[in-house]
Amino acid sequence: MQLVNATPHTVTIVSKDGSVLLTLPKGEFELRCAEQRLESAPVVVDGVAVPTSSVTYGAVYRSDGGEVPPVVEGVAYVVSALVRQAAPERTDFYSPGPLVRDADGRPVGCLGLTR
Repeated sequence: MQLVNATPHTVTIVSKDGSVLLTLPKGEFELRCAEQRLESAPVVVDGVAVPTSSVTYGAVYRSDGGEVPPVVEGVAYVVSALVRQAAPERTDFYSPGPLVRDADGRPVGCLGLTR
């Protein structure tokens, strides 16, 4: 299977013992979800009005304006969890699995992929 990274960062897949199984460099394009925000009443914290909003997510789109790639046998895309959840019909969309951190708390990879 060919994996295409459609996220804005390198994805490193590690095993449970921490060894690197696969590194996918940042791809040529990103798949994202359309976002619509609706402003809400601010909340007041220590006398400061903090703006708030609600958000809804819509269709998946390609960040460079191109077409979202069609399903092709043998090709899968690594996308954000949000994109994967927005397109449940796309069985070729995977998102990074559980995050793995080093001793200082910095992310070093993920345990597999989530479908």
